[in-house]
Amino acid sequence: MKDDSYHLRGACRSYPPDWWWPDGPLHEKLRHEAAALTICRDCPVRGLCLQDALENEETEGIWGGTTPSQREAMLSHPDERWHGTFNGYNHHGCRCPACMEANRRRTRERSEQKRLERQGVAPSKPAGRIIEGAPHGTASGYNFHKCRCAECRAYLADKRRGQRERRRQAAAS
Repeated sequence: MKDDSYHLRGACRSYPPDWWWPDGPLHEKLRHEAAALTICRDCPVRGLCLQDALENEETEGIWGGTTPSQREAMLSHPDERWHGTFNGYNHHGCRCPACMEANRRRTRERSEQKRLERQGVAPSKPAGRIIEGAPHGTASGYNFHKCRCAECRAYLADKRRGQRERRRQAAAS
């Protein structure tokens, strides 16, 4: 039998239960939901709570720092490779804790990189990063997957050449 004693260690134990199962007018529901999600963010048993909710396919309430729609998305795409990544958050719209944390981490890393570049102490960028599984030589390979292989860089050069040519033609007419 599974041990559900994690509930006793949850950050939610000292707050009103209706925050985790919001009901009533929309503005009140959103306020309670936001409060519950904030409390869940730092909960020591958030992972266990989310796992329990996913295993039991909980369709209502806030569980493990997720809303019903976020859990539904996790259950409908359990084997997706992007889950828990920056792309999961930004390109697939997943708002589970793992994808949100990946987005926060990537945002912090980019901010730090930009700060170092402004100070002139940024480490040199790799000449060509090759991403496995990226559709090479396409807009998606270069822009979405951030692949920098020769084929993807050639795509970008061709694209820029075409843009310059179209500008010249527009200026000439």
